[in-house]
Amino acid sequence: MVMAVCLMSAFVGGTALAQQKVGFVNPHRIINESKIGKLAQNDLSKLGKEKDKIIRESAKKINSIQQEISSGNLSPNQQRLKEDELQLLYDKHDELVENANIDLKKKEDELIAHIMQIADKSLKMIAKRDGYSMVLTNVQAEIVGYIDPSVDLTDLIIKELDSGN
Repeated sequence: MVMAVCLMSAFVGGTALAQQKVGFVNPHRIINESKIGKLAQNDLSKLGKEKDKIIRESAKKINSIQQEISSGNLSPNQQRLKEDELQLLYDKHDELVENANIDLKKKEDELIAHIMQIADKSLKMIAKRDGYSMVLTNVQAEIVGYIDPSVDLTDLIIKELDSGN
């Protein structure tokens, strides 16, 4: 009798699991293919261009000082002063590049988090509507070996985001 109850509960439990739907969403596609993701990428690109302009201006100053030094028209004292100035410019330039990279990465992370927060609302609505009990997001593509296209909800999420709902 105990054995029959155990077998029956295992069968019923297995049936319940088999009826649950599991979905999948690819955040990278949401970022790259949705309207809001493309807008965020444009904003990030503009910020990158602004940072790049500042870095190019710093590089111009460095090149100008290098040309003065290599011209051979400076006294030894002026040469040392220009070399010291050049070293300061190199240090500032390296700091500019490092800070630009940090700023861009921070902004990118903020934009991705914002987009995924918005996408999460659509995801929950679609999951409830279509009866999904679990939806996985694939942040690192190499973690998941295979996803059946029929459980990929990414297109539905993108469509929902693009519709503005």
